[in-house]
Amino acid sequence: MDRISSLPDSILCDILSYLPTIEAVCTSILSRRWRHLWKDLQVFDIDFEPFRLSSKYEERHARFDSFVNAILSQRNADSYPIQKFRLACFRSSEKSISTWLDAVIGPCLQELHLDLNIISKLDDPITLPQEIFTCPLLKSLVLEGLINLFDGPEVPNVYLPSLKNLELEIYNGDINELLSGCPAMENLKLDLEEFVFCIPQLRMPHTLKTLIFSESGDDYEETKEISVREIYTPSLEYLLLSIESSEDPAIEPNKAELEYNGPTPATMVPNCVTSHLESFEYTGYEYSADEDDYKQLYSDLWVTAYSYVVMFTK
Repeated sequence: MDRISSLPDSILCDILSYLPTIEAVCTSILSRRWRHLWKDLQVFDIDFEPFRLSSKYEERHARFDSFVNAILSQRNADSYPIQKFRLACFRSSEKSISTWLDAVIGPCLQELHLDLNIISKLDDPITLPQEIFTCPLLKSLVLEGLINLFDGPEVPNVYLPSLKNLELEIYNGDINELLSGCPAMENLKLDLEEFVFCIPQLRMPHTLKTLIFSESGDDYEETKEISVREIYTPSLEYLLLSIESSEDPAIEPNKAELEYNGPTPATMVPNCVTSHLESFEYTGYEYSADEDDYKQLYSDLWVTAYSYVVMFTK
């Protein structure tokens, strides 16, 4: 037996957890020692990309679905619950996605990354299982693609007490309701460039240390209805805002507004934004002559801008 194979199962599984799942499973052909080792994995990274090599379109999707089904059905789920799970799939059915997520979601889940471009009954985005939003140990949640956060007018209870990292690049959903249920969040990334539903007011969690926010109104007029972006974040250390208005001349350019309730004209940058920021850079900003009273404020940090691209970076 080689030296690596003589290592304990726990160490070998830890090594395999750094590989894409398809490569980790392939180690089962090495020897009898490795045949069933992958079944004890608690970290999975499943991506459709390697299956694109199949010659026929329908065959590649069928092979991918069979692979995921086999992985989730043959693993030792009772003894080794999933802790980290990433799934990137293309054109899988909504039914398949729901079945896979039911097998993944549990009280031990700590990280979940979903990148979904799927087929639903009416070509609508998939609605996630509500159990995702009450996972007690979930620390990181990344959602990308054709995804609805919630289905219907009734929003379920959201409580993710351990969630520290949230990244959303999705189709629609009640973002404020999700944010309000994350009392420990530190890192937030919101990319609303494909977001099509109106959010009149967007409130950032007070606990944030990192905020990355992107918004565009190029394709959907509704996105320009985000009229207030409320940022009261005393612990903020990194801030990046990228706001792009519509290129359609018929649509009025966006106003990138950070809510301000201080003296007029403004004379200082609120401490809730700057108390922990070390540096601040913005590009693409243009101001008009009637905004001269606010020049000092803009140069310090606080920006209300009309332009096609407004970007803030630490």
